[in-house]
Amino acid sequence: MQTNTITILNALRICRLVWGFPRADKISYGLGPNFYYISKEQINQNIEVDVIARRKYNEPHQEEIDGIRVYRVEAPYNINAMKKLYQLNEIKSYDIIHAHGTCGISYPFMKIKIRRPLVVHSHATGLGMAQHRYFPSPTLSVREFLKSRTREYMSILRQKTYWKLADMLLAVSHYLKDEIIQLYDISGSKIEVAYNGVDMSIFKKVRDVQKLKKKLGIGDKKIILYVGHFGFRKGILYLIEALPKILKEEPDAFLLCVGGTPEWLRTDIYWRVLTQKLKDADLMTHVKLVGQVPHQQLPAYYSMADVFAFPSLYESMGKVIIEAMACETPIVASRVGGIREIIREGENGILIEPKNVIDLQKAILTIFQDSQLARKFSHNGRKTVESRFTWEHTVMQISMAYKKLIYSRS
Repeated sequence: MQTNTITILNALRICRLVWGFPRADKISYGLGPNFYYISKEQINQNIEVDVIARRKYNEPHQEEIDGIRVYRVEAPYNINAMKKLYQLNEIKSYDIIHAHGTCGISYPFMKIKIRRPLVVHSHATGLGMAQHRYFPSPTLSVREFLKSRTREYMSILRQKTYWKLADMLLAVSHYLKDEIIQLYDISGSKIEVAYNGVDMSIFKKVRDVQKLKKKLGIGDKKIILYVGHFGFRKGILYLIEALPKILKEEPDAFLLCVGGTPEWLRTDIYWRVLTQKLKDADLMTHVKLVGQVPHQQLPAYYSMADVFAFPSLYESMGKVIIEAMACETPIVASRVGGIREIIREGENGILIEPKNVIDLQKAILTIFQDSQLARKFSHNGRKTVESRFTWEHTVMQISMAYKKLIYSRS
């Protein structure tokens, strides 16, 4: 039976629907790494993978990246992607259509022609994020507020529609699975869990970080690192609020925030608010804001940090946490969502109550001042990722979900 299962999975042809698909040397943060590494690892496990992505700038319409055939279509994506999918399926006859988020939302209307099961990979829920906003929101204009709420409403509506029509959902944590069941009224029997992963060959301790420190003008400060977009739901404002008390006990503390504002947020409000907050608190010399950093360069940032702080209000999993752990950086993170499935309190990091600035201050100072505990977190963090959060583990979980779907339809 096991041999037959492996044979079936190895023979699979998958078509992945994603908004954008990066080249290996141009991966940034966000979901780009997920799309690339899941596809690459599936190729490594002898699953045939085609990708249909949206074409941007001067990207080729068709190319092969590390064994992954990538087809890029012009806007409107959801119309042209379905045309391309129909053409390819007539030639190749895919076994599974694997979409991410609400990408390919028009596929259910094409299903009568293509007749292939749809697996939708959920990385977060719009309703979950809406329930965990930073409050009061420091939005600067009514126009900004209305645009944000309209995007949020449309995202939730798309998710509710698309996910109910899918044959199977993949969630990136058990927390997210439970959230989809409760908030979207979708049966748990059609939701499987596949954690995000990390490329352990890239995300590892970088010993020589002096050049980067010099470039950033940090010197020999004690670095608190934050990585993620600058949206307020990520808790970055709590870090700024906690910093004055930290500086009283550790005058050499320095907060480095990496991420900036991704395109999908469609606003520069976050940069403006953060910069003004820093000026008002007279913290400009103790904090540096950095925009997006290429995926391959992130390990150096994680490695030079004394503590990685992530006081987010909502996380379906928290991929940056496992990246930092792989680089042996001690973790302080909020006790929310899927983060609780990664961090074991006192073993590989410290969990704090969300929105609790005092908890955040104490946890960061504890790691600064207890070198033995910091080393323990560093060692155990790397071990945690090796044992549970590699892309190989991710694709094994996905393959088990595929197997369950295929057998249920046979």
